[in-house]
Amino acid sequence: MKVSDKKVTKNFLWIMIGKILQSILGLIINRLTAEYLGTSNYGVINYAMTLFTFVFPLAQLGLSVVIIQDVVENKDEDGEIFGSAIFSSLISSAICYIGVLAFVAIINCGEIDVLLCCLAYGVTLFAQALYLITYWYQAKLLSKYLSILSIIAYLTTTLYKVFLLINQAEVWLFALSYSIDYGVIAVIGIIIFKQKSRKALTISKVRCLQLLNKSKYFIIPNIMLTILGQTDKLMLKWMMGNEEIGLYTAAYNCAGVLAFVFVAIIDSFRPAILESNKTDSGLFAENMKSLYSVLIYLSAAVCVGYTICSKLIIFILYGSAYVSASNVLKVTVWHTIFTYIGPARDTWILAKGRQAVLWKINLAGAIINVILNIIFIHFWGIIGAAWASVISQVCVYIILGLMVPSIRECTVLMFKSVNPRYFLGFCKGIVKG
Repeated sequence: MKVSDKKVTKNFLWIMIGKILQSILGLIINRLTAEYLGTSNYGVINYAMTLFTFVFPLAQLGLSVVIIQDVVENKDEDGEIFGSAIFSSLISSAICYIGVLAFVAIINCGEIDVLLCCLAYGVTLFAQALYLITYWYQAKLLSKYLSILSIIAYLTTTLYKVFLLINQAEVWLFALSYSIDYGVIAVIGIIIFKQKSRKALTISKVRCLQLLNKSKYFIIPNIMLTILGQTDKLMLKWMMGNEEIGLYTAAYNCAGVLAFVFVAIIDSFRPAILESNKTDSGLFAENMKSLYSVLIYLSAAVCVGYTICSKLIIFILYGSAYVSASNVLKVTVWHTIFTYIGPARDTWILAKGRQAVLWKINLAGAIINVILNIIFIHFWGIIGAAWASVISQVCVYIILGLMVPSIRECTVLMFKSVNPRYFLGFCKGIVKG
């Protein structure tokens, strides 16, 4: 199956419809929320989010990377695959939740707002464990259901936030809102799964072990990747304070406001890429180049636009109190190119069975990132943190990608994808779809 086939492009369009509507609602309500909370309280919530982001790879056990491949290879065992995956993730999430709360109680002793925000935001771990059910819809190219669910979930979350704003609620109640989105999609998604699949979710010890045996190679690399992407926020909190992390996160979130486009593209391409790897190596390479090409050209266009209009974007999305973050946005937006290339490369690595090398590459990137953040934040503050992220991403996805023999082929495909014919081919497929 080519990634430009009608079924793939229609699946992509369904994902986009839901994400666009969700994004429009999000822009409005997030602006009001950010203005109400102010840079300091906004920083507290994002500190809690950062802490839990560090344990998400452990909570999810790398299952999100391998679960689609397992469904593609075992089409009649959906119930057992997803039941076992969700159960494994729920157990791991409970352990991570307790661990983070213990860490906060020690490190942030006396900061009640931080502890309450962590208690509330941590519920997201369990919601995301249930959210694994959505990968069944992706594997079956049934993303229209996910789009509808996303709209329902986001409307629910938006109404909740409006209620909090009207009643001038405390900051920790806003932290709880992040779990509602995932939770609504997951619960309704499981109900629809039982009707469409006609299979009950079951738990199998053997299946749990099989899934973990495949996904274990992604756990440590994903932790290293999290360190690579989140160390800057953690260090800003410890070295500078809540206001600085609030400003930095505003810029970081602005840079990722169009992430739904790239997530939709990757989610739409992945099943076709994994399927083509089993049948035609030439088609597999072409599909990978098409995916890389779309990600590179679209993200580069976004980066140029953000660099030119950074002040206006910050003002529209967050208000005048956050405008000083515009210079950070000009820099940090350029790391998003690699943020989207990462999941694409993981798809290639999974298909080729090269998972064992990931932890070494991401460990090297994490070490580089920590060292650069310590130095750059000390001398240049939040703008230094932004530069540290960009340089670290270049090292991981380009320099190390060429240096490591087992993934050099994938990096070469990425360079070949700069040929615009791959991007234009995808655009033609969208028009036909």
